[in-house]
Amino acid sequence: MLELPKEVWNRLPIIHWGDMKMDYHTDWYDGPLSGACTHAEKRYWFELYSEEYTQTDRNRQYVLYEPTPNQIREHDYWHGEFVKYVEHSPQAEWPNFYDRYKKVNFPPFIPEQARFRMLDG
Repeated sequence: MLELPKEVWNRLPIIHWGDMKMDYHTDWYDGPLSGACTHAEKRYWFELYSEEYTQTDRNRQYVLYEPTPNQIREHDYWHGEFVKYVEHSPQAEWPNFYDRYKKVNFPPFIPEQARFRMLDG
């Protein structure tokens, strides 16, 4: 899970999952953990911040970052490669993506890029 100072988290305006359009996700565990999205006609990157489980429900909270042009370009490029070599290809093609992808070091997001906290409920 993402480490963001609590004081940064607490000052962010709140939006809800339905307020954004998910463009794609890059990590998944019982739902999206990170990916690109659009909110108010602007591109953002979302990352899981926290999650809480009860006996009947799961509540996740995300941070929306305003990416630099280089950050979103890099993520968009690799998403395109995923679609090309994994999503729409036979499994034999998957190494063409995964062998390269595991070597990628994405430019990190910093607290100053955080714009919203997003609730999934």
